[in-house]
Amino acid sequence: MLGYAVLVIAWAVVTVTAVDNPEEMVNLLTGSFTDGDRFSTGNTLPLVGRPWGFNHWAPQTRAGNRNTGSWWFKGSDHQLTWMRCTHQPSPWIGDWGWFLFSPQVGGLTRNPVHFWEPRGAVIKPYLFDATVAPFNMRIELTPTDHGAYLRVTFPTHKASGESGDRHICFAEGNWDGAEGTNDKDGTGLFFEGRATQVNSDRMMVANFALRIRAESAEASRIVRHDDMKCFAYSAHTTVVHVRMATSLISPEQALVNLRRELKPKKTFDSVMLDAKMVWNRMLKRADVVDAGDVSDHSNKHLDVFYTGLYRALTFPRRLDEIDSKGNMVHYSPYDPHGEVHPGPLVTDNGFWDTFRTVYPLLSLIYPDHLGNIVQGWLNAYKEGGWLPSWASPGYRNCMVGTFADVVVADAIVKNVPNFDLKLAKEALIKDSFSDPPSYAGGSVGKSGINTYINKGYFPISAGRGGGDEVSRTLDYGFADFSTAQAFLHLATTSFKDDPSLVQELRDKADVLHKRSVRAYTTLFDREIGLMAPKTDAGRVVHNFQPVEWGKGYVEGNAWHHSFPPYAISGTSTKGGSGSTTSMRGAAVPAVQHIGANGALIEMYGGKAKLLQKLHELLVIPSTFRVGSYNQEIHEMTEFRAGAMGQYGHNNQPSHHILYLFALLGDAETTQRTVREVMAKGYGRDFYAGDEDNGEMGAWYVLSALGLYVVTPGTLDYVLGSPVFRHVRIARSAVPYDTYYETSYEQSISSGSTAAVTEPKYLDIFALGTGPNSIYVDQVTLNNQPVSITVDDPSLQQDGILRFIMRGEEHSHDVEQRLHTTHITTTDQLAERLRVSGISTNLQAHEEDKRQFMQLEQDLQAKESMIKDLHLQIEGLKQGSKAQSARAISITSSTNAKTTTPTNNASSSEGSSSFTGSYLFDTVLLLLILFLVIEILDFAFYLHTNSPYDTTSNNSSSNLATTGDVAVSGAAEEEFELITAHSGNNNSGGNISSEADVTSSTANNNLAASLSLNGFNSPMKASPQQLNQRPGHVSTSDLVSHYLVNRRYGRGALQGILIAFYTLTSACTEVYWRMYFCTTGRRPRVPEYSLDGANSYSQITGTFVNKKARKVATHTV
Repeated sequence: MLGYAVLVIAWAVVTVTAVDNPEEMVNLLTGSFTDGDRFSTGNTLPLVGRPWGFNHWAPQTRAGNRNTGSWWFKGSDHQLTWMRCTHQPSPWIGDWGWFLFSPQVGGLTRNPVHFWEPRGAVIKPYLFDATVAPFNMRIELTPTDHGAYLRVTFPTHKASGESGDRHICFAEGNWDGAEGTNDKDGTGLFFEGRATQVNSDRMMVANFALRIRAESAEASRIVRHDDMKCFAYSAHTTVVHVRMATSLISPEQALVNLRRELKPKKTFDSVMLDAKMVWNRMLKRADVVDAGDVSDHSNKHLDVFYTGLYRALTFPRRLDEIDSKGNMVHYSPYDPHGEVHPGPLVTDNGFWDTFRTVYPLLSLIYPDHLGNIVQGWLNAYKEGGWLPSWASPGYRNCMVGTFADVVVADAIVKNVPNFDLKLAKEALIKDSFSDPPSYAGGSVGKSGINTYINKGYFPISAGRGGGDEVSRTLDYGFADFSTAQAFLHLATTSFKDDPSLVQELRDKADVLHKRSVRAYTTLFDREIGLMAPKTDAGRVVHNFQPVEWGKGYVEGNAWHHSFPPYAISGTSTKGGSGSTTSMRGAAVPAVQHIGANGALIEMYGGKAKLLQKLHELLVIPSTFRVGSYNQEIHEMTEFRAGAMGQYGHNNQPSHHILYLFALLGDAETTQRTVREVMAKGYGRDFYAGDEDNGEMGAWYVLSALGLYVVTPGTLDYVLGSPVFRHVRIARSAVPYDTYYETSYEQSISSGSTAAVTEPKYLDIFALGTGPNSIYVDQVTLNNQPVSITVDDPSLQQDGILRFIMRGEEHSHDVEQRLHTTHITTTDQLAERLRVSGISTNLQAHEEDKRQFMQLEQDLQAKESMIKDLHLQIEGLKQGSKAQSARAISITSSTNAKTTTPTNNASSSEGSSSFTGSYLFDTVLLLLILFLVIEILDFAFYLHTNSPYDTTSNNSSSNLATTGDVAVSGAAEEEFELITAHSGNNNSGGNISSEADVTSSTANNNLAASLSLNGFNSPMKASPQQLNQRPGHVSTSDLVSHYLVNRRYGRGALQGILIAFYTLTSACTEVYWRMYFCTTGRRPRVPEYSLDGANSYSQITGTFVNKKARKVATHTV
């Protein structure tokens, strides 16, 4: 039944939460309410920009010294000093290529100060919009790929004692570049500058400068003050605009970027909407169709989810640009000569953090983008000789390990498209087997690799307190494990036709696998059951304490670093020699999968004992010793505040540990503890610790989906506990660069011109999930049960991953929600629901939906007709006022005696809603059709059986009408009302003749003979009387005359038909009243009545003086 479908849809609308504009749910202030290096709640910045933006734009709040170091913004500051173009990926790395700009009123100053409340401003990925005191200036900024559009609204009134001068000033750059007027395109004044701040760690960044071009159409002049350059505006100027663009290549390229992305005719609002659309499309790739019942709980999950996803799409930073010929090029900070090269390039990323969650998330949802990002890292290798371990903008020495090779290896294993596999193989071999140069200072390669190869671990030297030896050993082992998987994959796929290369890859994979096993088996101490720092002789260091930080462990202790996932996962082969085909196009023979069969399990004596150790980690006190750090660092403070034993979600090395329980067979502990971390470690304005380049946010996104990659470099996701009822993952059907400006749509980098294909969807259902429903009883993929893990090739296909929560199987409410989900999603989903075995009575709902759509189309067509009638009526009314002869009358040709009825039923203005049943609507349409036929027949009757004597009148036969029923003809009398134009309701009135009425006869006193009381008495007359006097009659009189004289006869049939007309009218009125009540629309007041129930006091009409042959308009 259609009514059932409508009710279900209405129920869904009011009881579940879905997201149409996820960009509005992103909170850029999350993580910014922090105390720097004392206690981090994210250490983030409110970065406005495009996904993986070339620049970011943010407010600067620290007053005084303009160069305030890395902590130049805090969410709780109430002073705003500057807007900042920034490239800072982390406060621990610092900024590069930055400059400042700010509006000023009155005298110029090097250190302007405005006042504001950050939480009262609009700060979204696509827009900064804040009104600041004391002058109530409004500052708006929206980003493009390489620039920004600034709009400032100055105060309209000059303050007392204030000069009224208005400026927008730029600082912290070299502003000696060109300046002048853009005469050709009328974009006003411009000037150019450059920012040259850049940090490097031994691997120098050469030939570096961020070129800047700014333009303002409203500026009257350009002025210098101290080290600033400013656009100056007249004192009466209110709204001003500044377009700006940047380039790492040249000033000319900055102009190319400006003209391409901020065309002179492009408005601020259009640019802002472009940026908003880009973010909407990117965030909607993870579309939360049903977040659950509307509550603070579900709303919080949505806020944190989309804020985390935004963070995961913020870094790495793209450095490529489109030149004047449409080619993608880039300046390379990795190149020792700082040259310009073709293709994509990326920077600003710490792989020690991001390899764990950001890149697996990109692989799952954004594989088309990830391929180009990976190619960007490979171009860094090609131009600088190495993959970076940290990049900003060139090679940086920060943290430990070489996890860029894990990112590349993971992309290879998962068949991510659009990067050079040959170059990837070359880069991985160099990272795995070559000793980096000493001058690199740890910024590239595996420092000390020969020690690692010879001993299998890094020993703590005698007399040293210890540094990163345990962490470095295990991190190198992780890279070896993942690279070995990539080499095996290449040997069985891309390079399988080259026997010598296949053998080389297999040999190298064998070497790397043995190295990875040796790393953790050498460091493992069976007595304490943890990874321990060892001396050169292979003995555990004296006075070893598992809770002691440092002494071989980076930002943690033995509990945090003793469970490397690759040591627990091991590898196994599922599917034998068979193969699967991923959406990325390549066959995957003998796919490598993770399995709980690693050597670490054997060293513990089995899964049960390893699980026991992991449970111990969760219950022992959250104490620590500062160790070789010699002071309490902020990671220690945050770890203790987490209050989960020795689990420290505030830092990345622990992030996989909770999923090890599920991998070892204890899924309930994973589900419970992951939900606990999501509740305690994430909020609308905080993270559990440093949110490093999206890693913390990506962990939340993956966990909210119920999927987590424990070991990058393998194909599998460990299953968790989803927090949303339904999420749709959509992979784009278009190439990577179509999400950028038009220039990017037309210039795809080499290797990224993949054909457009049908989009792939993964629908994740957990219909029974909720704040008190966290345990999963069963998981199915396309109606096939899966256990513990699900592999990437399967997830890359169209499919449904269903988590059946505990107690859900027999829930009628869940079935209702499945129905709702079906009705409110696509036909493709319905079919896949059926394939997945979800009982939803799909055919019935499909029929309901088809009927609903058909009725909606029918209603729209009817409303279109009604609108046309209303337009005609309005036109006729206007014509009446202009004394038009086209009022409601229709003039027939000479000697014609035809009559045309007009039926203007009351209606509402257009609506696309439908609130009745299909049966009622059908009956109503039939009744209306019957009524129209009756009226046509009635009009024909009047034409052939007129009560007037029209035979003696040889003049033009004029039409008279009461609005709904028309009568024609002219009477014998000298004067006659021939057309009624309009009327006022509910009072009486008389026809008054004017000067045009020139003759008088016994019957020309119209006031006497045609006295009207709203078409009622004394106009009512018998059929016999109708033949005896002229004038208008009521509709009911005409109907009665018609029924009496028509073939229907008299008596019972007449009564039945009158009752029928009355009932039809009543039903119609009831229908429309119900319609207006349910839709909230205002009905139009009926202007005409079919049954003559309304009375009219004043009628404007056309009268004819037959003797004088003069026509005049009179008011009755």
